[in-house]
Amino acid sequence: MRRKDREETRVEEIRKVVGECDCCRLGLIGDDGLAYIVPLNFAFVAEGDFGVFYFHGAAQGKKYDLLKRQNRASFELDTAHKTVYAEKACAHSFRFRSVMGKGDIVVLTDRNEKKMALTELMRTYTGSSEWEIPAAAVPTMGVIKLAVTEWTCKIHI
Repeated sequence: MRRKDREETRVEEIRKVVGECDCCRLGLIGDDGLAYIVPLNFAFVAEGDFGVFYFHGAAQGKKYDLLKRQNRASFELDTAHKTVYAEKACAHSFRFRSVMGKGDIVVLTDRNEKKMALTELMRTYTGSSEWEIPAAAVPTMGVIKLAVTEWTCKIHI
């Protein structure tokens, strides 16, 4: 990271930034060799030195086609955006907090693991884990797990 003065390395602080975000951008390698980036709702579960992201949606489409051929992905989250105005054009700045990283990615097939991930997604966006996930819906839902293997966090406040 070029701006070491803005780097955050404390795991709990990085997890706090992740918890303040409401969208995670998943980066895969597209058919043309370029990045395919898709914004997704997510749940994050602290685990080990990093954690695990869960994403859900339809069980088909471009990201699923790409996931059949790759088992690693990149991700990015950001929050706390604010323009800082100045007298001169080049003195303007932008405040933010962001986390970027990489991890091992897999499409979940185990019914119990999918239900757990869906419950975590509901808890993330509603604050409650008391939701009943319909058993008939679980097999048709696409659930993706990204186990973080590395990350960086930058804070400019």
